Amino acid sequence: MVQRACRLPLSLLLSVLCACSEPAVEAPIEPARVPVVETVVLARQSWVQRIHGFGVVEPAEQVVIAPDFLGTVVEVAFEAGDPVAAGQVLIRFDPAKRTLRLDEAEAALTVTRADLEEAEETLARRRVLLERGTVSVETFRAHETTVRGARARVAQAVAARDLARRNLEDTTLVSPAAGTVMRRTVDPGQTVLAGTQLAVIDATRTMRVLTYVTEKDVNALAIGSHAEVTSPGVPGRVYPGRVEVVGFMADPRTGNFQIKVAVPNDDGLLRPGMTARVTLTGLVDQTALLVPRTAIADRDRRRRVFTVIDGYARAVEPLFAAVLGDALPVLEGLAAGDEIIVGGVDRVVDGSPVRAARLADHPENPADAGGIASPTSPDDGS
Repeated sequence: MVQRACRLPLSLLLSVLCACSEPAVEAPIEPARVPVVETVVLARQSWVQRIHGFGVVEPAEQVVIAPDFLGTVVEVAFEAGDPVAAGQVLIRFDPAKRTLRLDEAEAALTVTRADLEEAEETLARRRVLLERGTVSVETFRAHETTVRGARARVAQAVAARDLARRNLEDTTLVSPAAGTVMRRTVDPGQTVLAGTQLAVIDATRTMRVLTYVTEKDVNALAIGSHAEVTSPGVPGRVYPGRVEVVGFMADPRTGNFQIKVAVPNDDGLLRPGMTARVTLTGLVDQTALLVPRTAIADRDRRRRVFTVIDGYARAVEPLFAAVLGDALPVLEGLAAGDEIIVGGVDRVVDGSPVRAARLADHPENPADAGGIASPTSPDDGS
């Protein structure tokens, strides 16, 4: 059986070939499939760097009580662990010998004052005789020299009397500052040498917190920078502080820099050895651009932010300051007026169409308008 080939007319064959060669028309994207994203428009605002750290409370000052003379102790008015006030009497020495020296100094002062008075009266009489011409100028000048010598002896006697009075006062040792007695090493009846340590007082009206910051943060701090201190030992209390020392050299073991913060302790609740959390105020930028962390997509170990341009998401890789917190300061890569996606970042890629639902003109800057940097946390920088 012979099969016949099917032959198409030439005009029909050309029509089929032309139809196959025409480009396909893309179907329009359905609006329902375009993701809706939340956006904000970046604007410059104030930002304060906050640096967090942990530390230990210690006394701001330790006072050693020691005499500068040889003496016998007759009274000790404290025990180890006692709180003491500034000016409170701590130790009394036997004052007998120093009282006698003061009496001698006062008697010597009385004699020299009498000598001066007599010399001045004699000089006054010589001046009258000089005016009458009955005394030579040389004789008058000699009496002037006598008066000057008498005045010098009175000055010396006054100094000796004041020194004897001061030595007598020194037989009573008082606390130079409010604090707590940490050590007592003396008893009544004991004769002590000059420089002997009799007691150690921790001045606790002002405490010091020792903390450390990383090399990223140390140059953001200066003496006088504000700080806030809290301690589990005093729950609910926030103490204002002031940076009094910024370490110049890093600890060779950790590479961190020591910071000392002075904290008032008028209520006496902070105690040496307590742990503390410190919040330090670092750099202040009045024209910062802040990007909320919800806007950052971490993909392939690269941090991207998506801007919205003409209805499409465009990926940008900004450079951020290495801080922690809900908002990151932008160093470069974004500008004021850029509209960025802060909600729905996981639903977009570079170049994908989006529908923007704008939330605000710029992101809120939480925690007192500042990101938070922590010297005890891993590096969060780019």
